[in-house]
Amino acid sequence: MPDVTQNDYRLQPYTLAGAPLAQIVGYTGLRVAYGERNPGVCIVQTNSERAAQDWPPFTMLEVYRTVEGITYLEGDRIWYLLDQEDYYDESGQRGQRLYFYDMNTILAHRYVLYAAGSEQADKTDQADDMLKEIVRDNLGRDVTVAAREVAGLLVAADLSACKKIEKAFAWRNCLEVMREICQQSLEDATKPLYLTWDFVRDGIGIQTFHTYTGQRGANRGQSSGQRLGLTWENGGLKSPSLIYARYGSANHVTAGGQGEEALRYTKTVDATPAATGITRLETFVDARNVTANEDVDSEALAEFAARQPRYKFTAQLGETNTRRYGYDVHYGDLVSVSFGGYDFDAHLDAVSITLADDGTETLSIGLRNE
Repeated sequence: MPDVTQNDYRLQPYTLAGAPLAQIVGYTGLRVAYGERNPGVCIVQTNSERAAQDWPPFTMLEVYRTVEGITYLEGDRIWYLLDQEDYYDESGQRGQRLYFYDMNTILAHRYVLYAAGSEQADKTDQADDMLKEIVRDNLGRDVTVAAREVAGLLVAADLSACKKIEKAFAWRNCLEVMREICQQSLEDATKPLYLTWDFVRDGIGIQTFHTYTGQRGANRGQSSGQRLGLTWENGGLKSPSLIYARYGSANHVTAGGQGEEALRYTKTVDATPAATGITRLETFVDARNVTANEDVDSEALAEFAARQPRYKFTAQLGETNTRRYGYDVHYGDLVSVSFGGYDFDAHLDAVSITLADDGTETLSIGLRNE
């Protein structure tokens, strides 16, 4: 299995207006890390003595990787320069680190700037379509303040693939709300469905917001005709861990809505039978931004479902000659796992790539069962 090195990478920057800049070459380090529903970072380290002002804020970057002769855009994403660091190392060599971030980072810096009860902050819709509405309302074409619209951002057509839910989220962080919607879809009692999203590059400076159900990439799980089975024995799993996690769970959930003190509306959801004594694990959801009592009820039910103890599996993908990342398997794929006496599906949902100063690559592809 031939190694991937710095020679198999191409770093192409662009101005925010989309004009190509000279490729970044001769860099002394690279780290790319991203995952589903999480902000990603790309750090480029150079020995360049270019002044920091030579790199305008929000310079765009695309990272291309070649494996087995196939070149692809790593992560299908555009990176934006936010931070710049000039430094001297222990030998006195001057260097620079450029910190680029993806659109999930921008999403983490956006809030639902709409009043409670407004159509932008109080919604009833299929969970996947609701994600798209939040992006349109707070970053896309439906913003009510023109300065909030992100140029080059498109939103794919609604798919209406998930169950209809109710949710209110005035003045809250967009990324946090969208994560909760995905969890609510996964934990639904009648139609549980894995839901995620991504911003996919569709041209220079152009990206489209997509939602995905089941998995982001290819279905190679237990029920598919292209099953990819990973076990400790066949080298498909590195550092696997399976835990039945009760820490952080709750069997008594109370949500509080409108009103003050004794007049405040509350909804409580209990386990059956109700837990007592030391086994009672409580949590509280502050839903005062929700105007309708039935929406407070929904918040309590969603939190109760999300806080149930469950088996949690994590591992890293083990590469072989017939199982190479970027060629045989890809970010977002669903695969079949056998471990600890259990058989289940897991998502390739996190990527971490590091290039050392000698050009060698270290690859870590995360697997998770939820």
